[in-house]
Amino acid sequence: MCLVAGLILALRSVVAFALTPLGAELATVVSYVFLFGGMWWGARQASRSFGTGSLRRDLGWRIEPADLLVGPLIGVAAYITQVAVAIVIHLVHAPARSNGEIVSQTRDRPWLFAVLVAAAAVGAPIFEELSFRGVILAGLRSRFRPWVAVWTSSLLFGLYHWIPEFGWGNVGLVATLTVVGAVFGAAAQRTGRLGPSMVGHAVLNTIVLLLLR
Repeated sequence: MCLVAGLILALRSVVAFALTPLGAELATVVSYVFLFGGMWWGARQASRSFGTGSLRRDLGWRIEPADLLVGPLIGVAAYITQVAVAIVIHLVHAPARSNGEIVSQTRDRPWLFAVLVAAAAVGAPIFEELSFRGVILAGLRSRFRPWVAVWTSSLLFGLYHWIPEFGWGNVGLVATLTVVGAVFGAAAQRTGRLGPSMVGHAVLNTIVLLLLR
């Protein structure tokens, strides 16, 4: 799955670059369709190859009524954790950037801003959770202790958000999102489904979007 994710990210970049002359909005929409669609396809293939073929049964890709209550608490906990990690990073003078900067820079382009907001608040919680707390965590859990699986999948989640143009600023970005990923991973591990982490992920991203300057 990690190899598939890497290929999806690489091909997404190529597609976005190729479509840029047609407009940033169209290029961004197509690239996210390609990215999230690729994540769903990879999960389907993994489920068919190693499970029953049902994402609901094999990976817990479902939301139950209780998740609508628990999820927001997980999202708030993830935000508090993010702030705590940011404080530590600041105290040790480590370089740090935020992927929210990219969204913030598009405020003067309403359609592009809307696409990025939708991807962050809706697409990412659904499909990133399916990939990282679903396929990757499940695969690692079959070989390692649960806590090792959670932290390893979380590190991959952090690295997935690496932004080349941020340079050393990625140190803080990856560290922060690794710890945040561990909060979502712990929720998925504890409940056996992705509903709480999906809702929590959506709540966290929404909080971050609302606080953008």
